[in-house]
Amino acid sequence: MGSSYDDNKFIAKTVQASAPPAIQRKKLGQVLVESEILTQLTVERILQLSRAAGKRFGEVLEDLGLVTGEELAQALATQYGYPVVADFAKYAFSDDLLKLMPAETAAEHIIFPLKLQGNILGLAMADPTNEKVVHNIQDSNKVVVKNFIASRKDILQAIAVHYLKREEAKSGKAIVLLAENDKNIVKAMSDSLNKNNYEVIVATDGIEALKKAVCYKPALIVADKDMPKINGYMLLSSLKNTRETKNIPVILIAASTQAEEEALAYDKGFADYISKPVKEIILLTKVKKAILFNINPYVVR
Repeated sequence: MGSSYDDNKFIAKTVQASAPPAIQRKKLGQVLVESEILTQLTVERILQLSRAAGKRFGEVLEDLGLVTGEELAQALATQYGYPVVADFAKYAFSDDLLKLMPAETAAEHIIFPLKLQGNILGLAMADPTNEKVVHNIQDSNKVVVKNFIASRKDILQAIAVHYLKREEAKSGKAIVLLAENDKNIVKAMSDSLNKNNYEVIVATDGIEALKKAVCYKPALIVADKDMPKINGYMLLSSLKNTRETKNIPVILIAASTQAEEEALAYDKGFADYISKPVKEIILLTKVKKAILFNINPYVVR
């Protein structure tokens, strides 16, 4: 890990990092037009799409690939008058700083604590409208939060590295997240996947699986139907309703061999179904097929 996150201008930045009144604030679309990233016609069309889909304007822009995460962060920073931070996962952050908010809170709201100086907490965020979370952090920690804008990608990378202690993967292997609380099944499946050139991440309950899915963005999730906290079906529903994970294919593992259970799994949106006991050849075949189909949906199942 690199040196600690430090900025000699931290205090100066935080003094300036207060949002202008909403009445003075430009619309995000206007900022992007003035930055020559979008045209006015594109903005109007995206506004129509966002209203029809019930999604945020910026979310639709990113989903369609019309702006990068960095461009959106810079536009939001311009709109709200906050500083921008980027590429901060490479720095060291103390355990005391990270304890100011649990990993679940950081991952759910896409925020990350940058630095505590006196009672001033520098907080990286992707959504500057999330005022309720900021107020809760201030009240529970007796600090004054000063906002910094960062891309979702940079924040999630920092959460993965510092909260979940994941080393940045350079292998290029496809990541498979195993959501399973049976240690014997985990070991058997992990061994099979590892020797077939997959990078395996393990979660022992549904909440941990959701958190790791958001931060790691695996190529595939293999989830047991029966897990602590939330089961496989609830996990799938949460994944589908989460921006970072909605397109990740999920294979369900269940003890039932009945056709009705398998049909229900497909009906709910699982990519595939494996009954216990899990056979290695079945696991590897279905994992490969699910990942391949997600990359190229025109591949015949």
